[in-house]
Order: sequence, then C-alpha cells, then structure tokens
Amino acid sequence: MSDTIYGDILAKYSDANDSMAKLISQHCIQARDFVVLSTVCDQGLISIDRLAELFGFDQSTVKGCTDRLQSAQLLTRVESGESVTVHATANGMLVARRFDADVTPDGEA
Repeated sequence: MSDTIYGDILAKYSDANDSMAKLISQHCIQARDFVVLSTVCDQGLISIDRLAELFGFDQSTVKGCTDRLQSAQLLTRVESGESVTVHATANGMLVARRFDADVTPDGEA
C-alpha cells in the first residue's frame, strides 16, 4: 500500500495488460498529461501559451506536462524565438487513440 490514493489506484490497475494506469506507468507521465496529449493531437501544432489558456494552467504546469510527454517521446517541442509550440509524435497519436478507446463507452463515436 502506498501513501496516496493515486498510488494505490495505480498499483491496483497497473497489473492489467491494457489499462490506462499501465500506460501512465510505462511512460512515466501523469493522468493530466493524457488530457494535454489528446488536445495536442486534436489541434496539431499548438503553442504552450495556447495550452495554458485552454486549460487555465500556469506556464510551469504546462511545461511540466509537455516535458514529461517529450521525455516519453509522445510529443515534440519546436522553439522559434520566444514562441514554443508542440505537436504529437506518431507514438503520441497511438497512445492518445488508445487512451480515447479506454474512456469512450462502447457504441459511442
């Protein structure tokens, strides 16, 4: 048993072969990062500023999410002057689709 509810839930569900918790564990990312990844996949190339605006996060929170996603090779960061944009890698698109399949009820598009 861990010290947190999240840790307990992650431990319980990480044993499942095809669970979102296992994806989180495998890629060393947080659940919030999946929401950011899904948005990046939907938007294509998107700025860090726009992500912060969409979610109401501060810059450091968005940077943390995108850093973890980049470390997991799920997105790529493009810097141009003071502007920083990100886009999903092919693997990021696959992971986002898998996440979407895990949370979309059967029969819904």
